[in-house]
Amino acid sequence: MYERAIDLLMVGRRLHELQLTAEALPVMEHAAAAYRELAETFPDRYLRDLAITLSLVADYLQVLGRPGDAVPVLQEALAIFRKQGSTRNIGMTLGVLSETLVTLGRPAEALPAIQEATVILDELQATDPDTDHFLSAHARFILGACLLELGRTAEALPVTQQSVTTLRELRATDPGSPHPADYPAALANLAAILLDLRRPAEALQAGQEAAAIYRQAAHWDPYRYRWHLTVSFSTLGAILSVLDRTAEAQRVTQEAESASRMLGEPGKDHYRPAFVRALFGPYRSPSWMELSQAPLSVTQEAVALYRELVGLYRDSDRYRPGLAAALKVHGDNLAGSDRTAEAVPVLLEAVAIYRKLAETDPGRFRLSLAETLDKVGDCLIDLEYPAEALPVRRETVDIYRMLSETDSGFRRSLAKSLDKLGDCLVEFGRPEETVPVREEAVDSYGEDEEDVTPEYGIALSKLAMAYLQSDRPAEALSTGQMAALILREWDGRDPDIDRAEFAAALARAGAAILAGGWTSEALPVLQAAESRYRELTETNEEHRRGLAHCLSDLASAMISTGRFTEATSFMREAGEILAELGDRPGDMLAGFPANMTKRDLHLYLSTQPAEVLPLTPETVSIYRRLAELYPDQRPRHANTAHRVAKHLHASRRPGEALPLLQEAVTAYRELNETHRDGYRSKLAAALSDLGDCLASLGRPDEAADARREAERIRNDGHGAS
Repeated sequence: MYERAIDLLMVGRRLHELQLTAEALPVMEHAAAAYRELAETFPDRYLRDLAITLSLVADYLQVLGRPGDAVPVLQEALAIFRKQGSTRNIGMTLGVLSETLVTLGRPAEALPAIQEATVILDELQATDPDTDHFLSAHARFILGACLLELGRTAEALPVTQQSVTTLRELRATDPGSPHPADYPAALANLAAILLDLRRPAEALQAGQEAAAIYRQAAHWDPYRYRWHLTVSFSTLGAILSVLDRTAEAQRVTQEAESASRMLGEPGKDHYRPAFVRALFGPYRSPSWMELSQAPLSVTQEAVALYRELVGLYRDSDRYRPGLAAALKVHGDNLAGSDRTAEAVPVLLEAVAIYRKLAETDPGRFRLSLAETLDKVGDCLIDLEYPAEALPVRRETVDIYRMLSETDSGFRRSLAKSLDKLGDCLVEFGRPEETVPVREEAVDSYGEDEEDVTPEYGIALSKLAMAYLQSDRPAEALSTGQMAALILREWDGRDPDIDRAEFAAALARAGAAILAGGWTSEALPVLQAAESRYRELTETNEEHRRGLAHCLSDLASAMISTGRFTEATSFMREAGEILAELGDRPGDMLAGFPANMTKRDLHLYLSTQPAEVLPLTPETVSIYRRLAELYPDQRPRHANTAHRVAKHLHASRRPGEALPLLQEAVTAYRELNETHRDGYRSKLAAALSDLGDCLASLGRPDEAADARREAERIRNDGHGAS
């Protein structure tokens, strides 16, 4: 049995040396089976041979592109080395195992293994002068790569810097070392880490050196090094792009894409990751594996390529983060191109991937999940699906709340997500739920009292309105006053602030103060809001609705201060805007503010001289509303309907005059019944005018009936004018 095991081992090695690894693998697996049988009988003698043979089997599996199958084999070998206490073999096997796990996209599992390997190999190097220094340097290189994959770039930086330093020294003293590719690979990782840490100027030198080494290596051995060349060029292109060296970035990126395409069909599956990185090099953001500002055609290709990679590596999560990132950016692009309905399913697919990834690695993927959910919520609101958006908004808030518990840097993101949840709840008219959400948003924005931002003022204005809608006027007043103070202080100071949001916030603060009875204080705030809205409507008519509501509140403030002529102008303009937008019927009544009290309405209309309001049906509708609220205003309603109808008939508009004359006759009949014939003469006059109007419309029989009734009332002799 021993001789057979030895023979199998030698044959397997020879086949591998001849690059016949596919034929070598089953031979080596038979050798491992033979040694396993021997080890069962003579464990002290053959266990080590079994572990070494298993390590070779794992090596061949990786060469054949089956790293997932190699993991359990390496774990078995490691368990044997641990049992035997073979420190050197433990360290080396841990290093190979961790590198395999990183390749499979399982860096969280790889991290403890490579950390242990680094400690073991460092100790061996310190105590055994014969230990190959490359083993320790290589382990540190893998540790840095693992931390980079986990997004822990701050921790990866010193480790990678140390590995670069050691590998540079070893490369200078021993050019024929067995690990020639480690140094440029470590440089490429260092460049990616510095880019991620937003230190592109420092990243540039490492990126350029890595690219130069790989360019030379690929010239002599293109099949082996063109993949590395492609990756290093894509990273260098991203660095140059961030540094605004656009022409150089495009040139390097084109070279990367050219190199990746030259990898050829035989190895296309193996090299597709390099092509993906080359394609997206110029759009890589400083955040690892994220894309930004890429055109639709690029992000669409990104999704397709990552889908292929995920399909090729089904036993691994290595490329699922890339697919999720590509889906997220592609969805963003679709939404930004007014294709929001198409964006939603794309973003939801990204959410599903991120949610699964976050279950096993929350530290790395929970933020991406929150960001993608936030974008889904935005799209659903744009599509007017608030019911579907509400649970998405809630989940986004829950995630940011968890993140902010361990990192206060997420407090602002939490505040923004709470703000959006509050907006969604307003759509459903749930003030009792909106108030605590708005309060938490204000607390999150205002945590740093030394840095009072416009966003804090905007959040306060929304809280003030929530208080107002919940019948808490005192709190609405004080909150609105604080919001107005902050907003007016920031007015015009921050060019990057959302001007529409700022105008709306001023309007909300002014409305809250006005509702609290502080008209003189509310007036300048509302006037500032009006000014901002008028600026906005000059370039974008979408803001006219906001202007109309602001004008409506301004009218209410004017009425309270007795400035009726100005109030009329504001109400008329607001009504016209809202009528054009189809929000309300086309009458001046649309200009009345929603929060105007009955007292103010009565004060306004009961004090207006007749000539202030125009002779139009819109004026009649105002008095109709007033009569519904106050019975003592019913005569004014009847008189106005009659007067406007006569004007329309005299203007040869009998079709418009007829319904108003009929309304006036009905109103006078009711008044006559309740006032003991006190309106007989007015009723007779209205009936006579109604007859004339019907005659003009070619309805002589009805006209005659109206005239006869008018004559009968006059002849009765008991009427009072």
